[in-house]
Amino acid sequence: MPREKDWSMFANDFDERQDFLAGEQTVEIIEEYLNELKDLGMMLELGCGNGKYTKIMARNADSILATDVSSEMLGTAQDKLKSLENVQFECSNCYNTNYNDTSFDSIFMGNLIHVVLEPHKALVEAHRVLKDQGKLILLSFTADGMSPEDIESLVGRYIDTFGSFPEVETPMTLKRLAEMVEESGFVIQRAELIGEGIKAIFVIADKRS
Repeated sequence: MPREKDWSMFANDFDERQDFLAGEQTVEIIEEYLNELKDLGMMLELGCGNGKYTKIMARNADSILATDVSSEMLGTAQDKLKSLENVQFECSNCYNTNYNDTSFDSIFMGNLIHVVLEPHKALVEAHRVLKDQGKLILLSFTADGMSPEDIESLVGRYIDTFGSFPEVETPMTLKRLAEMVEESGFVIQRAELIGEGIKAIFVIADKRS
């Protein structure tokens, strides 16, 4: 049986490993895109890791409930971001958060949807806890749009950085993720590949009323 990859062992230096894998240019582009997001209201972050994107989101959100299934990741994130008064942390599974229906103005998943076994289930849960007309924001690394040479280089760097690849049904592409988002009850406002070398899928979608 396939199992979710446990990222807890990387809690202390996940940022550095991820940035090395993505490359400086892609990291800068991602941060530019996230910094442009405004009026995020009461945000839920699923899969916050050790808080790399939480820190950026907090600038434009009234509050963030940053969640992760890994207590080690949460501990590191809480220690790094303890000065941010509008951020709270909680251990929660993206498939079953136990939060009330229509609780959040926005939901962010960064570096999550492409590494979980049941991405559609995570999207359905996000739809449930998001307010009507609420905003879903996805950032998902992908080999989609990369050259064969870049993919070969990426595979080697990934294994050196994170070991084995997570077990997933099929690799995430822009087309597949867009279809899954729409099937889960969202209307896509923006969906594109961003980055240089390694690519990321950036999606903004609204919950259908």
